[in-house]
Amino acid sequence: MRVLLILISAISLSLCSPVAAATQGADMSVEWIDTGLKLTSLLISLIAIAIAFFRTRKQHIEGAFKAGSKRMDAHDLRIQALEQSVNDLPGKDDMHQLELTLKEIGGDMKAIRATMRGMSESMTRTERIVGRHEEHLLERSKN
Repeated sequence: MRVLLILISAISLSLCSPVAAATQGADMSVEWIDTGLKLTSLLISLIAIAIAFFRTRKQHIEGAFKAGSKRMDAHDLRIQALEQSVNDLPGKDDMHQLELTLKEIGGDMKAIRATMRGMSESMTRTERIVGRHEEHLLERSKN
């Protein structure tokens, strides 16, 4: 829009110059000078428009690159954090070692359970024996 306004103003200035109004009755060389001035004015305006267009375009592109660069930096930080988290996770060998250790603990628990069952049966027998001894001693003391 800005470029269009500059272009329209340049054309209107080149077509309605005061030199053209003053030279209507003059000879051919004055008309050539007037036409040359109009074309020069138009050319300078078009060059200014082109410079303004490319300069604003360059600034826009630089802004977009800066925004993209910031976004990429943020993504890079997130990726680094994820990589660190993944590196801290246990690997295949660690999981295998954990599985073996759990199986070993399971076997130890079975052995402890068997030992506890044997001790429980032994305690039951010992309690029966102690109970018989108590009954025998009580019967003896009554007699």
